[in-house]
Amino acid sequence: MDFLNNFQDNIPLVYNESSSKKMVIVEQPKTILIYNNQPHGRMELIELQISDPNVIVIGTNGPIQAQIEPYFDTVSGKLTKSYLLVFSAHLKALSFVHFTIQKNHAATTEITQILTPLKSLRMTKYISSNFHVKTISKNEFFLQTQRILVELNPKNGLLEVPPTETLLRLLLGSAKVVFNKDSPSLKGIETAAIYTNVETDGTKRLRCKQEFSYYKSIFSGAYIMALQDAEVIKLKMTEAETFIVSGPLRQIAYTSSRFVKQRLSVNNISGAEENRLHMQLRIDIRKMSDAELVTKFATDMIADDVEYYTDSNGLQVSFYYVNNSLI
Repeated sequence: MDFLNNFQDNIPLVYNESSSKKMVIVEQPKTILIYNNQPHGRMELIELQISDPNVIVIGTNGPIQAQIEPYFDTVSGKLTKSYLLVFSAHLKALSFVHFTIQKNHAATTEITQILTPLKSLRMTKYISSNFHVKTISKNEFFLQTQRILVELNPKNGLLEVPPTETLLRLLLGSAKVVFNKDSPSLKGIETAAIYTNVETDGTKRLRCKQEFSYYKSIFSGAYIMALQDAEVIKLKMTEAETFIVSGPLRQIAYTSSRFVKQRLSVNNISGAEENRLHMQLRIDIRKMSDAELVTKFATDMIADDVEYYTDSNGLQVSFYYVNNSLI
């Protein structure tokens, strides 16, 4: 029996350590026991690195839906020929739940597709031939579930669109996304808009632009986010590769470049998760000496009275209440 404490089996032991998930060898049936240490129930996606894509996941009431993805190793920063098994689970508060994984062909387990707007993808040589790679148009390069739609830059997969106006309209009850380069709130920069369906007769929009830049200076410090009188240089990502891993439970957009490895994902499961855009960002600047790399998000979000701050290592996040009368 394998035990997953809140399914965080890949937490590094020390703050500067990368980690990899332990592979589950699916030769004999495996029982996976999951403990939810939170005082409330929730829907979650469970991830397991497995040795064989031909598996079936069995819950309390029989086989459940699952998908097989290429496994991305955070240590090497590359996709591998291993597989990532993903399935959803409802976890009751402070309780255990168990699943059985066994080797078998099943209609409930689907192998994901690799979608890319690029004519050739170098990363495909690292993944198993079980995954079908499909070339799509630039207008089809977006993440979409029943509740959220996010269109991305087809050149690098970031939250940024080309300097053209794009309009996508989906069927009623789904979502709508609008891209407009003439946003007065963002001073005319090209931005992406994220739309979520909050009501049957309306949508909620968030414009967002993401970019990377760096300061080339030997005087930079670990906690300095902007240097006085220093020139900020936009990070060129011309060599970046981007693609979408598409399946019934979630869709993931990968960005892979020399310094930046980013993963954006949307989950097609019920509950709060279906309205969230998830981001994992890994930076490797070992070959960029004496420099400070910064990622910036420009949005038209209306802030509440809580402001969040983090150190440049991203290890500590604290919040402060701002009283405007004291400023």
